[in-house]
Amino acid sequence: MECSICLVRSSVGYCSACQILLCDECGISCTKCGKLVCSQHVHETRSHKQLCPECMEERKTRAAERAAVADAGESTSLEALQEEQPADVASEALLASVRQPPPPWKLSAITAGAGVAVMLVLLFFPAMRHVDLPGTAGLLYIPYFVMLVPLIAIAWGIAALTGADYVLDRPKAYIGLGLSIVCIIMGVVAVQTDPARKAAEAARIEAERLKSATPEEIKAKREGVLNRFK
Repeated sequence: MECSICLVRSSVGYCSACQILLCDECGISCTKCGKLVCSQHVHETRSHKQLCPECMEERKTRAAERAAVADAGESTSLEALQEEQPADVASEALLASVRQPPPPWKLSAITAGAGVAVMLVLLFFPAMRHVDLPGTAGLLYIPYFVMLVPLIAIAWGIAALTGADYVLDRPKAYIGLGLSIVCIIMGVVAVQTDPARKAAEAARIEAERLKSATPEEIKAKREGVLNRFK
């Protein structure tokens, strides 16, 4: 019998959907089941597979089932998320309300910076570098007390370098340590260059010399001082 489409070639089968006779050229084999199907009833997928109506219907059914399972999973996840969200939001709000202490490297840098600022003031104003001790010829040097500030900064810097919780901030710890060293050097310079230091040292040497001087030397020294004001 002739093909119902081309009317030339002999038929080799019939369409599984409409039952018309098909030849080898006009008939299309289903990629999945191998049944013949005409061009009007064939279904082509995105992956260029050619399916008969039955296989195409089965394919749509499986896709719908997978979509239903996916939707059910998403709704379950959404419900779980909604149930957990209030607790999470409350936890985040509680953490945000608590002021976190500054990291050690920042405390070290701020403390050392304050020490450097004070040392600069002492360097620019020499009269503030010392305090006269009452009843003695000695001086109390302020930079020595200010040096306690960089020592505290060094302690914070060491905590930042050795703390297991501050691994990422370790390079920043060198800021405070560097400023601390600068502050200590400035303090030493401020003490050594204090104009009153030389005068106090000279007075101390003179006092030591007068202790071992004879009465005649003391009298001569006294007359020399009095003659200086005549």
